[in-house]
Amino acid sequence: MSFNLISKDTGYNKEVRHETFCMNLPFITTKITGIDNQLLEKQIKDLCKETTGKESRSIYRKAGEGEGIFKIYGGNRTHQYLHQESLEFSNLGDIAIEHSRTMFHKNYISQLVMQACWGIIYKKGDGSTIHHHGTTDVSWVYYVKTPKGSSPLVFPQCAYYTPENELKILEVEPEEGLMVLFLGNVDHLVSPSEIDEERIVIAGNIDKQEKYNLWKLEK
Repeated sequence: MSFNLISKDTGYNKEVRHETFCMNLPFITTKITGIDNQLLEKQIKDLCKETTGKESRSIYRKAGEGEGIFKIYGGNRTHQYLHQESLEFSNLGDIAIEHSRTMFHKNYISQLVMQACWGIIYKKGDGSTIHHHGTTDVSWVYYVKTPKGSSPLVFPQCAYYTPENELKILEVEPEEGLMVLFLGNVDHLVSPSEIDEERIVIAGNIDKQEKYNLWKLEK
C-alpha cells in the first residue's frame, strides 16, 4: 500500500526516491561529511539565546488547516535566515540545493534558491505537530546532534509494505550528519522527545528562483 500525493506530472524526477517512500515520490537521505557539527551546534545555541522569550513562528502550515502559522510545541529555534548568518550555514545550504537538483527533471527548472533556513534545539518533551511546508518545492533537514533515543522524523501519510508483508509508516531515524530531502507539501512530524539530552537540527526550504521572487514580493 502506498499514498500518491502527486496527482499529475509536476516536473519532479520520480526516479530519485527512497525505495519505501510512497513508491513514486522523490526522497533523498544522504550522509554529509566534512561538516563541523560542534561549530554548528555552538552557533545555533548562540542564536537561540538571542530569540529566547520570543514567540516561535514559522512560514509553513499545519496539515489540514490551510493557510496559517505553525507553532512547534516546545523547542528553541533561531531566525529563518541561517544561510545568511555564516559561511558554515551557507555551505550546508549549498549542499542541500545541489542534492535537491536531482529531484527535478534537468529541463524543468533553471535555478534553485534557499527560501528559509533555521535551527531548532529540542529538549525533553519538545517536538513538532504534523505539518507541511506549504508550496515549498523541496524541504530538508540536517541532523547536527542526535543523542541515543532521539525521536524519528515521521511521515504519517506514507505507508509501505516490508519484505515480510508488514504495513509500516515511514520513519527516518536521526543520525548526526544525515540530510533528508523531501517535497515541501508532504506532511511530517516529530514526536515529543523522551530523553534528557538535546537534539539539534537544521531545516530549510528550497524554491525555484521565480517562485522565490514572488514570495519576496509578497513579504
